[in-house]
Amino acid sequence: MESKWMVAAIVGLGMTLAEPCVLPGISLAWAQEAEAQADEDDEMMQEMMVLSISRESATFYADLMDMDELQREVALEMHREYLGKYRDAATTMRDVMRKTEERMEEEDFDWEEMEDIMRDTMKVAMGFMERAVTLGEQYVEDLGALAASDTQQAGHQRVVRTRAREMAVAMSNMNGGLDGGLVDLIAIAGSMDPPVLPDENGSGDAGAAQQALYEYERELGDQCALFVDRALGAFREMAEAFSAGNEDDMLESRLEDEMEAMVEQISAINERYARRVETVMPGRMRDAWDAAYKKARWPQVYAPSDFHRVHDAALGLGDLTDDQRGVIEAAMGQYAREAAPANKAWIDAIAELDEINSQLGGEWNEGLWEKYQAKQEALQQAQADRAALDERFAERVLAALTPQQREAMPNATGGAVDADAVIREMGGG
Repeated sequence: MESKWMVAAIVGLGMTLAEPCVLPGISLAWAQEAEAQADEDDEMMQEMMVLSISRESATFYADLMDMDELQREVALEMHREYLGKYRDAATTMRDVMRKTEERMEEEDFDWEEMEDIMRDTMKVAMGFMERAVTLGEQYVEDLGALAASDTQQAGHQRVVRTRAREMAVAMSNMNGGLDGGLVDLIAIAGSMDPPVLPDENGSGDAGAAQQALYEYERELGDQCALFVDRALGAFREMAEAFSAGNEDDMLESRLEDEMEAMVEQISAINERYARRVETVMPGRMRDAWDAAYKKARWPQVYAPSDFHRVHDAALGLGDLTDDQRGVIEAAMGQYAREAAPANKAWIDAIAELDEINSQLGGEWNEGLWEKYQAKQEALQQAQADRAALDERFAERVLAALTPQQREAMPNATGGAVDADAVIREMGGG
């Protein structure tokens, strides 16, 4: 994990350094530019909101503490106040970033001032991060003051562990690597239908899985809290060194090694409990758990593919014959079998490239660079192989349809399938 990526990501420091496009007197162009600016500002705000407590999380906290109706109203009002303060801090940070960009786009900008500007910006960024973290800690602490019983106090301890886990996941996913960061097994379990959430009593059809998740929550809580504290300390040390003009490659390397080791330790706990939860889940839920975990762990690999979209759109046609439906459903079964090794090859290629990439952060040498290029090519080949598999099975589904049915396939609007485009991409039509 590269801590410099984490610092940059948390404050949205990916500033555009290109020359401005000046189109005086053209109102349409101005409107388009304004719209693009608004989109960019929205994206920057989203990046800066990454450590905020969402309304969904606030509701989950209330559930963990088993709050009554009045307590929930107070807690959600507290959350609205918290979120307003967080957004104010994020807006201020965004405005500073915007002014910095505008200054750098001026024709007479003195690039020799760049380092001084970035140091000043980093000081503001660190102020924002300190504010963001403090606001979250205060909100969670205030929830504890609402606890009216020992049971609710125990529930608040679970809130504290949940918040540490959320922060660790968010921070680890800022590393800029291909392999992504940590995942939260409880969030994954909560996304299932029906949700499988941790219960210390392990009640219900998925009681053993609930108990395993509760033990996971307890074990991971301390590890995540340590990681968050160390990551924040690393942000602070690096930002202070940068702001003072005392950048130290050895410091950066040491901090990165520390955080990588902590992430690996948490990842090992995730993997161990993911297998345990799957093992003790009722058989009818295991496939759903496996799919949800893989999608969260490797979203770029397990996101719905072109084949999935074609498959689902075809099954939605109202005039399919039984034979056509059989062909389409069989295609999905065969695809799943053939995609498994292709997906594994893709995941392995990601891991191998990330490993080499982390080594490039140290002393550079030609041999290591050649290995990096080879692993990059291997990743590209793995992606191409999976894309070819998707294309082949999408073509199999389309081949089972009549021309009229292909015409009736939904277009690309709203993320649906443009059958004609798919056919063209495959060399037909």
